[in-house]
Amino acid sequence: MEKRELFVFAGQSNMMGACVYPVKKQIVYQRSYEYLHNPKRLGAKSGVFKSIAFPVGEFSYKDLEKAYSENLTENGKSKLGDYHENTYFCPAMCNLKSEEEKTVFNFSYFNETNLPLAPSLAAFVVEGWEQRGRQCAFAHIAQGGVGIRYFFNEKMADDVNKRIVEYNKRNSMALTTIGDACANEVHAYFCEKVKAFFEDSEKKFAHEDLTDKCFFWLQGESDSDMPKDLYKIYLSVLWEELKKLGFTHFFCIRTGFWMNDNIVNIMEAQEEFCKENADVYMVTRVCSYMPMPIQDIAKWYEKKEIEKYFGCRDSYFGFDNQHINEKGFKIISKAVCKNIYKILIEKSFPHCEDEKCILLK
Repeated sequence: MEKRELFVFAGQSNMMGACVYPVKKQIVYQRSYEYLHNPKRLGAKSGVFKSIAFPVGEFSYKDLEKAYSENLTENGKSKLGDYHENTYFCPAMCNLKSEEEKTVFNFSYFNETNLPLAPSLAAFVVEGWEQRGRQCAFAHIAQGGVGIRYFFNEKMADDVNKRIVEYNKRNSMALTTIGDACANEVHAYFCEKVKAFFEDSEKKFAHEDLTDKCFFWLQGESDSDMPKDLYKIYLSVLWEELKKLGFTHFFCIRTGFWMNDNIVNIMEAQEEFCKENADVYMVTRVCSYMPMPIQDIAKWYEKKEIEKYFGCRDSYFGFDNQHINEKGFKIISKAVCKNIYKILIEKSFPHCEDEKCILLK
């Protein structure tokens, strides 16, 4: 039986794809597909599987009537923007306004009608996966500027608090329990799209082996002030929930540096979480090598920047946008594909083989 992996890419802005420049060329997958959930939400029997890479993702609108009745265009696309206000999750976007003046649009400006074709890590991972002779179907479920708690409901928050109480009994340093500020409806939609993706994949690829259901996680920038052990608790609760949905592998893409020194806590939490769980893997650390022009290298590296990672963020070229760009996505995807091939196909665990890990101070 032919095998097809199912991938879900989730996280915040760098996973969303939120850089300045549009993609240089379109990608058309030969054997792989992206899953779009909106048609099913609007009454179709199934979501849509498309083979054209860009745009990656979709506007998962909170209010379908508002999006597709009050703001509908003649071509069937919505003019509803402001993704933070109106969507649970959104597609990859780039925000170039003027290259000469080094200006950008606010990402809230974009909607289905004026959506630019933007780079996204998901597209390049899938392209690289095909280049290794594999095929997959995938869903993109990411949102800019959100913390890990964005993916939680109240039940998961209660589980976090129980684990915090247990942690505090065992440790001299106490973690603070959290309130109920969890968006139940966001979590419900996430689960709805994942379940629909898995169910519709079973129908479309009925004669293929869909055993491997892999969750890709690139998130942590918005949680950089969170204590390491607290973020680990969040990851553990998240993974328990994901396994209930049917996921078999958790692939962590270690977060890059983002605005303050404390993000090393998140990197360390991700490292320890991967080491402590047999079905969780650190598939690359290269995001951590991609410098921002505003950063103080001496605070974060034991050695100087590596030249091949220069220019992996558009802020490097004078823009007010610190996100990873197309060059960076391609570097990340190359490392990811090499390591997940070892995990899924060769059944061997990669120990940071993409690069010798830079030690953090």
